[in-house]
Amino acid sequence: MGPLWYSADMTSPRDAVPVRFMTTSEVAQLLRVSTATVYKLIRQRQIPALKIGSDYRFDKDSIDKLMARGLPPAHLAGAR
Repeated sequence: MGPLWYSADMTSPRDAVPVRFMTTSEVAQLLRVSTATVYKLIRQRQIPALKIGSDYRFDKDSIDKLMARGLPPAHLAGAR
């Protein structure tokens, strides 16, 4: 699992909510797609990603919410 960060919207340190970031490979494994498909989903703006230098990072909670809503689309899920 990627690094642990804390949400910027906290009002005090007691309100800190851990935010876990995932790599492209970790997201691909979780979604059961290839990394190429993850990049495609980024380009199509179907999954939120944060670009740091030349790498992408993904908030695990956001990815979990997308999966609960049925993303990625079924036609991409088999694109491994």
